[in-house]
Amino acid sequence: MCLVLALSVGIPSAHGQAWLQDRGATYVKLSRQSSLAADQFRQDGSTAPYAAGLDGNGFEDRSTYLYTEHGLTGGTTLILMLPYKDLLVRTPHPQASSGLPGTDRPIERESTGFQNVYLGIRRDVTALLGLPVDGVHRAAVNLGTRLPLGYDREVTPAIGPGQIDLDIMLHYGVSLWPLPGYAQAGAGLRVRSGVFGLSRGSETPDYGNEWLLHLEAGMSVGRWALLQGLFFGTISNQPPETAFDPQNPVPTRQRYIKPGVGLTLYPFRWLGVSAQAFTTPWGANTERSIDWFVGVEARF
Repeated sequence: MCLVLALSVGIPSAHGQAWLQDRGATYVKLSRQSSLAADQFRQDGSTAPYAAGLDGNGFEDRSTYLYTEHGLTGGTTLILMLPYKDLLVRTPHPQASSGLPGTDRPIERESTGFQNVYLGIRRDVTALLGLPVDGVHRAAVNLGTRLPLGYDREVTPAIGPGQIDLDIMLHYGVSLWPLPGYAQAGAGLRVRSGVFGLSRGSETPDYGNEWLLHLEAGMSVGRWALLQGLFFGTISNQPPETAFDPQNPVPTRQRYIKPGVGLTLYPFRWLGVSAQAFTTPWGANTERSIDWFVGVEARF
């Protein structure tokens, strides 16, 4: 029994990383992000305005993502993601206290461009871990690399760290059959390589490796909808060393968790329209954002 049967109506998770695509099957999703932050988490986890002296939102992320999976074999899935970043930061005018005309308005800085291409594979390891190969249990290793696409990492705000990263995660999923639902947990590591040759700039910051956590559960509602509870965590394996920079929010060490919910509507079995919302209740050296994602997905 597979996830399709677990959900009873043929609606597998839009994000399930423990399940693979069938051989020759393709999943494509185009999504748009809308993130706003009026506050930041300091190094010690306390909160403060995004930028000292700024009222309102100081950070906006309006990026677009193309994500696709393709089943190479029954046990291997190819993954690709391409983000187009659109970042805006606001900081107080450096002469705001002078009272001069125009200094009451914050300084806005915007950066756009293709960031990294993510190339990965997902390999089924259910039998390797000694789990029953009955469709109820699934386990997979997700291995991927993020390759910068030549952007200038010294532009403010930078659209990315500029180095090659390697992600490895192990995901375990279980069908809740006879209920039309599933649950999944994943953990892994992001290795920050220190290789900056695919981006431009003279500085080479020392980014810390990060532990990754992913929890997810979903339940179908009738034939046309999927409700999800989601949780993501990114924890630097070293404590933050430098203060958060509101002009260039790409910290070398950061920690945060993002719980959220999702809803996908399926007017057809092969076509879905989704919305997800996340909060950031805890973090260190990062923005305290509310994140929305809306998307369209298709299966072939």
